[in-house]
Amino acid sequence: MSITYELFQSTIIYPPAPGDKGGPCVDERCAHFDCIQMRKAAAALCPTCQQPAGYGNVQHLKPSLERVYNSDPALKGLSIPEYKDTGFRQISGEHEACYQARLERERADAEAQTDALMAATKADAEAARVNEEM
Repeated sequence: MSITYELFQSTIIYPPAPGDKGGPCVDERCAHFDCIQMRKAAAALCPTCQQPAGYGNVQHLKPSLERVYNSDPALKGLSIPEYKDTGFRQISGEHEACYQARLERERADAEAQTDALMAATKADAEAARVNEEM
């Protein structure tokens, strides 16, 4: 895992452990701005599992979106907001493993919902066919 901030990178190991290259000072009493920020990031709770982000863990990066308005003449003066990816990423504080598990749960839920809708549609079509035969 690289610690570079590449365009469209989706994960990062952040913050590095105290004493590691680029990490905060080992002495927790130091007042360096960067050290304070890294300690704060390590103490932040993952929004999915509610555990501290910790040091040296792979975290998910979320895209930084910019709100722009599309004013289409066909819409007669109405502006529709659109969100465009700026190419920058923000540290979400969410462990990458938690992010992947959350995505899998959301995918499974959406799939189950689609299956239920398909079953209901099939049942409705079957009921309509039976009614037509009567």
